[in-house]
Amino acid sequence: MTKKIIIIGGGLAGLSAAYFLNTEGMSFTLYEQNDRFGGFCKTEESNGFYYDYTGHLLHFKDQEIKSLVLDDLLKGNWFLHARKSFIYLQDRYLKYPFQQNLYNLPFWIKMECFFGYLLTLRLPLPKSLKIFTTKKIKSSEGINLYDWAIKYFGRGISKYFMIPYNEKIWRLAANEMSVSWMKGYVPRPSLLEVFNGTFFDSKGGLGYNAKFYYPKKGGIQALVDGFVKKLPEKRLFKNKKITEIYLHNKMVNGDKFDKLITTMPLRTLILDVILDVDDDIKEKAKKLKANFVLNVNIGLKKKVIGKHWIYFPDDKFIFHRIGFINNFAEGMTPHPENGSIYTEISAKKELDNLEWQVIEDLIKVGIIKDFTDVIDIKTLKLPDAYASYDQQHDQIVADILAYLKKFEIYSIGRYGKWEYAAMEDAMRQGRDIAKDILNA
Repeated sequence: MTKKIIIIGGGLAGLSAAYFLNTEGMSFTLYEQNDRFGGFCKTEESNGFYYDYTGHLLHFKDQEIKSLVLDDLLKGNWFLHARKSFIYLQDRYLKYPFQQNLYNLPFWIKMECFFGYLLTLRLPLPKSLKIFTTKKIKSSEGINLYDWAIKYFGRGISKYFMIPYNEKIWRLAANEMSVSWMKGYVPRPSLLEVFNGTFFDSKGGLGYNAKFYYPKKGGIQALVDGFVKKLPEKRLFKNKKITEIYLHNKMVNGDKFDKLITTMPLRTLILDVILDVDDDIKEKAKKLKANFVLNVNIGLKKKVIGKHWIYFPDDKFIFHRIGFINNFAEGMTPHPENGSIYTEISAKKELDNLEWQVIEDLIKVGIIKDFTDVIDIKTLKLPDAYASYDQQHDQIVADILAYLKKFEIYSIGRYGKWEYAAMEDAMRQGRDIAKDILNA
């Protein structure tokens, strides 16, 4: 008997699940609450400027997903970029990543960072060429971010970047934060790499995002549109908000299901949508926290060249990161000489009316000259943008996901799994759950 599969959410995870089910001839129904697919993987237009919901850049580890995106969905509509990213600290620009590019810091700060890192190696040094090897860091040791940073990077690097930047973006004290979110995002350079980056102006190419892909045309919306074109229109429903789910009767808005794939925020699913959830699961869901991100986008008369994005660990600036989408692809501005900036502001609650403060801070750091450089402003809001990785996070999420699975409900994606994850992760999870259902 054919199983009835319902997918809630038309973001990357939901679309990916639908794609892989469809390629195997499996029937499904996908419901999206908005009038467009994509979730926050979308591109908005404003007076001829095109803005994504903050930076959406593609990195790949999984070859099947890479081939799907580049060859099947984008079909050659992509650029491969070598990262040009920086950190603004001590009134100057440093290359990213910080731990490999200390050269431009004031001398005594540079020495504090270098010798602090040296102490983490637990001298005497190992024999042979081990000092020349970039180290992989274990992120599951059960220690908090503060202790982790000191252990692997030393007090200087932790003091000036690792701790302040992460506290700014996550809005959580470092000694209260888990490190399970890292998953290879933070590289630990070798002693030779730190030495070269301290005393010489190194290239600084470490990290998962040293190279990245971005669509030539259409912004990141092109990726979503590629998925939608591959799926049967009769299986996709927009403007369909899910308001009630019953576990025991296996019902979604009065419609029966055999298996349910959901990508809606996990906290919302448990607290607001499932009507017969156990009380202990509901109590756990109440402990899930996330940060709100305000994405203020600025259209400029003239473009900023030579930079893809910049990190701002210092709290004297309202944003934690800014980027330049016009340097990802052409055609994102009304005229070739125009530029654009996306800025990200993280907070524990919803923010508003910060556009002028953003512009003032951009003037302070010399990104724009004055207010007359600005010709467009578009503000976008991202609720639950960053799941809060406190010490309870991992166990709570694991317990909730295991509970849902007993009812053949599979919660996936950045919001469905309440995690920090890349676009590739969302597509991979969609593929994997589709294959699990096919093989069940």
